[in-house]
Amino acid sequence: MYAPKQQPHIIVSLGKSLAQVTAEFAPIPGYGILVGALCSILEACDNVTQNRFAARQLAERAHYFLLALRDSDEKGSLPNPRLAKAAAQTELINIVDNMTRWGKMGKVRSFINQDEVAREIVQCHTSLTDCITKLQLSSQFEILDWQKEFEHKHKQDHYEMVEHLAAVEAKQDLTNAALRENNEMLRTLMTMMQTAMGDNKQTAERIQQGLSLNLYQLQKQSGQLLPNFNLSSGEVKRTGDFPVRGNATMDIYEGVYLGNERVSMKAIRAMKTDERTVHRFKREGEIWAKVWERDRGQHIVPFYGFCQIDGPFPYMVSPWQENGDALSYIKANDHKIDYPNFLKRIALGVQLLHTFNPPIVHGDIKPGNIMINDEGYPRLTDFGLSQVINDVSGAPFTQSSIVADSFRYFAPEVCTGSGVMSTMADIYALSMTVLEVLTHQQPYRNVRLHTEAVVKAATGKKPERPTEARIVARGLNDELWNSLLACWSLTPEERPSIQDFIAVLDRVIETTR
Repeated sequence: MYAPKQQPHIIVSLGKSLAQVTAEFAPIPGYGILVGALCSILEACDNVTQNRFAARQLAERAHYFLLALRDSDEKGSLPNPRLAKAAAQTELINIVDNMTRWGKMGKVRSFINQDEVAREIVQCHTSLTDCITKLQLSSQFEILDWQKEFEHKHKQDHYEMVEHLAAVEAKQDLTNAALRENNEMLRTLMTMMQTAMGDNKQTAERIQQGLSLNLYQLQKQSGQLLPNFNLSSGEVKRTGDFPVRGNATMDIYEGVYLGNERVSMKAIRAMKTDERTVHRFKREGEIWAKVWERDRGQHIVPFYGFCQIDGPFPYMVSPWQENGDALSYIKANDHKIDYPNFLKRIALGVQLLHTFNPPIVHGDIKPGNIMINDEGYPRLTDFGLSQVINDVSGAPFTQSSIVADSFRYFAPEVCTGSGVMSTMADIYALSMTVLEVLTHQQPYRNVRLHTEAVVKAATGKKPERPTEARIVARGLNDELWNSLLACWSLTPEERPSIQDFIAVLDRVIETTR
């Protein structure tokens, strides 16, 4: 059985084919170049994909223009036919050049440059109007308001673009085309999709779902975070009314991101969502993006962004960690844990932050801020949150009652005075975290009250060395213990750097092989 022959595509303007367009000007001499330019416009217009309605309007207006010129020429009302035809040729060639360039844009560039192309189409219309006025052409088509028609066509083009971006069946083609472009173009496209999600948030669920799916696939295959960290366009939705867990600082809810991924939504009770908070989170978003570019989620849990869904508190959004935090995980999997390597991965996360220029201070290192990924590897989370809260609230984070469960990890110097965080304070907190991971008990395990532990630390009283065989077997040898003691020095400058601490862990790893 033979497939039917595909009918050739026929280019039509004002109901006429190119051959018919040529024929309607044939009886009048001197129009060959002008008709050729018009046919070139119509052919080039057929290749314009994303502004096709507005481009078609411009092409048909050029057709009307040439008809008006012909009518005036036949009536003998052109003061200088030769100059009039030369001016018309200039206008038509200008449209040909622009139309050809628009038609050669690839799929992604057509999406990204849609507004720019629309402005250029308006410029062509304006130039054409000036020429019509100069030549004193009168025609029925000029009675029509081309601007109103253009606005209608532009809206059609925009709607069609959103439909393309949301077309689920075309998501792989869109992704492949986007990945062939540079990062700047890719991020611009992702920004457009986020904006389109916001525009359609309340009106078109089908469009919203399609945009979410395509944007999610584009993000995952490109390895990029969304350009706009303010997730106000429906990128994330909370799936439950009650928190699944929480602490003194935040309530943690479960949510879904771009309709595809389970995420953690942390409601920060220490802050309210206002202009100042949004501005501060946007500034922090630049740091999140830089950390992601360097780490790619190896040692740091990615931040997808922030949002406000209901209530006064902002939410921080990150991938859901099914295995929970470090302490609960190691207690449940004690015999499976390679403790020295587990600790080294935590330290590598700290090193990554500290080796930025300027260094990034985590500010609240503790087992509760170390999450376990699907492979069982620890990753730091909530880095920089302490400074955000400090900046927004105006009160030192370390002196707030909301962080009572962090007191045992805070260096003595950050619990007094202005409470300034530093990389050396991170080293102190990391070493207390190491002690807790090895012992499965909080620092100063024999001290019941957090405040009493803070007093002991401030007076130079260090935690007692654990001697249980199971703890020693996890890697707590003499060298590591001495390194922990150095990390607890009351003089921040005397504490080892993160590189020195990792070197100690490397030697512990060697001795346990």
